[in-house]
Amino acid sequence: MDIHEIGGIIRKVRKERGLRLEDLADDNISPATISNVERGVSHVKMEKVYYILEKLGIPMEQLPEFLLRERDDQAELKFRLTLIESMNQLGQSESALSLLEKTPIPDDHLYASQAHWLKGTCYLHQKKINKAEREFFTAIRLANRNETAKMDNIEAYSFKDLSRCSYYNNDLQQALQYADSGLDAFCPAGERPWVKYFLLRNKAIYLERLGRIVESLQLVQDVWEELPQIEPMETRLSFYWLRAELLRRSHDYETAKKFALEGIQLASLNQKYNSSLVLWCVLGSIHTAQKKWEEAENCFKIALGLPRDRVDEKSFLRTCTQLGVLYTQQEKWSEAKDFLTQAIQNAEQVEDYVDQMDASLALGRLFVQQNRREEAIAFYRRVVELAQKYHTEEKEYEAWHELARCWEGIDEKEFQLCTVNMFKVQEKLNQRKAGDLNEVR
Repeated sequence: MDIHEIGGIIRKVRKERGLRLEDLADDNISPATISNVERGVSHVKMEKVYYILEKLGIPMEQLPEFLLRERDDQAELKFRLTLIESMNQLGQSESALSLLEKTPIPDDHLYASQAHWLKGTCYLHQKKINKAEREFFTAIRLANRNETAKMDNIEAYSFKDLSRCSYYNNDLQQALQYADSGLDAFCPAGERPWVKYFLLRNKAIYLERLGRIVESLQLVQDVWEELPQIEPMETRLSFYWLRAELLRRSHDYETAKKFALEGIQLASLNQKYNSSLVLWCVLGSIHTAQKKWEEAENCFKIALGLPRDRVDEKSFLRTCTQLGVLYTQQEKWSEAKDFLTQAIQNAEQVEDYVDQMDASLALGRLFVQQNRREEAIAFYRRVVELAQKYHTEEKEYEAWHELARCWEGIDEKEFQLCTVNMFKVQEKLNQRKAGDLNEVR
């Protein structure tokens, strides 16, 4: 019989009799040891287990009977938790929360950390970020005391979802740290092995959004050999988008196009609308960079023509930004301004400040091309404010650089101020890179 199962029997009998750990302890066994036995800690000596069984009056010959009843109870509870998880994934978070409330699980139970994690995922679906974070932190704390939770990868999942909370709060640095913590907590031999790929995908996206293109591309390339085994399909397709987008930003357009087209075919076959949108968008951006205007416009129109209720709002507004960039390069000023303004407004509504910065930078460049420098400066300054607030130094550096170009030859004092700020931001970036190298060493 498994030590976890015997520990579960001991805990259940003790609680049924209304005994505390201290009530069962004596000079031969401490409350801490009893707790370790109940939690199935592997290093506990078996004579301690036999001693507790004897104190509780559970004969060894009756253990199989207790064990069968315990297994039935655990199987029923496990089924209920699986049902709750499925309900939440299907968008029934209110019903899932209600069922969780009707399933009281004490914090010393084997499945306590899983219950808190599930409650956190329900709150996350409802965009109740603070409540979700509290549940995830509790799940992590309980998972560290529970071998079953570690084997279920609940800790890794909780860190993965904490990183999503930080991403929604536009704290990309914190999101990146949580993703790394999740990878550290991941148990390769445990259940839910696909959480590893969720964490790697999220980490690559955070690096991309922070402008750390080389690091993100290296991560994606390292994962590529394992791509066929990645589930679900949306996660696999996100790696196609990442590779195409990162290669585009590295100016390797033909290779980027190859991966974008492969991803589009896979997304179409599996009817994954959001993946189709982002892949058509990156393909349009590749054609824009190659000055293939008609091909680029067709790609963006296909992306924007997908059903709005089947795609993510953030993906939609990024497409609006890229189409605005295309029209700017074609000097279609009115159309470009309309799409970029729409992207900024949508980004403000969904509080996506990274995409708001991208669209604002693009609109600023449009105004510069029209010699409307004062309007451009206002947008660049807004980007500086957002970048400083959310600690995205790459975007801040880009905004100071654009401001310096606006002031060059017009106001020497303002120009010098911009170049000094560019230097300060570059120093921060250099320090971070040095820190990353030290960690590798």
